[in-house]
Amino acid sequence: MKKLIPIALALIVVAAAAWFGLTALGLVPDSLGLGIGPPPAEQQAAEPEVKEEPPPPAAEFVQLDDLIIPVIGGGGPQRTLYLTVRLKVPAGGQAALAPEKARIQDVFFRHLYDFLPRHMADGRVQPDLEVLKSRLLTVVRRTVETPVNEVLIISVYTR
Repeated sequence: MKKLIPIALALIVVAAAAWFGLTALGLVPDSLGLGIGPPPAEQQAAEPEVKEEPPPPAAEFVQLDDLIIPVIGGGGPQRTLYLTVRLKVPAGGQAALAPEKARIQDVFFRHLYDFLPRHMADGRVQPDLEVLKSRLLTVVRRTVETPVNEVLIISVYTR
């Protein structure tokens, strides 16, 4: 008899869980009035359909080729900076910026070739990324007419 009590309790728990699950799915009517099932069909039909507005157009990203800039100082190259950059542009701006990629990379290279030796002259191992981002954003906005929202620095490696 003592062995039958745990088995009976387990069966009751399984039956209650099955009833609860079937009621929640709407396959069995809610006979106890617990409100766990789906709303009645009349209530579903009375609720107005809410149409969601399409989300605003997302920004696009323009991937530039990796920039490899030698940092010259003291009569020769001190180190080399490897930089991966993306430009965040409004929707549709990627197509407008595609013909300008080579020019943007050239301007970035020229600016960084001049700026990095002065910026890293105090013995820095890595450049200050916030300063670098703001300077590159200023340079790209002066170079192209297509609006650029942000310059994203993906990776920086100094060797």
